[in-house]
Amino acid sequence: MKQNDFIATHNDFWNELEQILQTGNINSLGKEQRRQLPHSYRRVCHHLSLAQLRNYSPALQNRLNRIALQGHQLFYARKSRFLQDAGRFFAVDFPRSVRAHKYYVLVSALVFFGPLIALLVAITNDPTIAYAVIDPETAEVYKEMYGERGTIKDETAVGMFGYYIWNNVSIALRTFAMGLVFGLGAIFILLFNGTYIGAVAGLLTTAGLGNNFWPFVAGHGAFELTAIVLAGASGMKIGFALLIPGLNSRRQALKNAAQAALPMIYGFVMLLILAAAIEAFWSPNAWFSNLTRYAIGVTLWVLVIAYLLFGGRGQESRG
Repeated sequence: MKQNDFIATHNDFWNELEQILQTGNINSLGKEQRRQLPHSYRRVCHHLSLAQLRNYSPALQNRLNRIALQGHQLFYARKSRFLQDAGRFFAVDFPRSVRAHKYYVLVSALVFFGPLIALLVAITNDPTIAYAVIDPETAEVYKEMYGERGTIKDETAVGMFGYYIWNNVSIALRTFAMGLVFGLGAIFILLFNGTYIGAVAGLLTTAGLGNNFWPFVAGHGAFELTAIVLAGASGMKIGFALLIPGLNSRRQALKNAAQAALPMIYGFVMLLILAAAIEAFWSPNAWFSNLTRYAIGVTLWVLVIAYLLFGGRGQESRG
């Protein structure tokens, strides 16, 4: 193809792309323009390679090279922006959202950890109490499950990782979803989960299996239990907005509450995925001593609490 024909065929596209790229800000583009940007960038790069291959004039090659460079900068700035946004979310937005809803988080933690600790202490003093919560058949399953601990195969770990993600996220999302029943459903689910987990922990401890059970849960407990508390807090936030909408309609109150709680919702899902990874790949293996596992578990609890209490505080005045 001759140069003039090449220009006539593609000049309108180049002009349009140049106008788009002159904005220098991908957020100012329309949805369709953002969607088409990767395709347009690849297309103009192809045109540049053709112009170089066919020895078209330096002026045309320079123009196409300039457009390609601008497209590269804008296109990859988009990816860089995504990473920046993700980094800001974890460093600032998520912990700030937790602190912004501190009363919901506190109530959720009390409702969940209160019965958990109470049942654990009670069963330690009277092991028969566990059977008021767990039927004998299920109790034997738990005892068998934690009766042995050894190194598992990688293929098994991968399969369990998927299972733990599904299991953990489903529990947290049920807790969150039940909060939509004016916040009361989340309270019920938190009470139930706290009671049940406390009963299982007490059962296994008094059955002489504590040296298997506690080291197993030490690694992922900080992430998983924190996520359950945050799921309950998110559900209560939205549920109480429906119960007491204030001057807004219930629909608007629901929308406002959901938007405010969204960082916390994203955050607890990510905590659950992290917990699932630890539970699948690290918790079942007997490579480390129990003392090491306990030390790591305590350290993770301290880090999680410190992160939620202090993360992003330096950015709050700018938020």
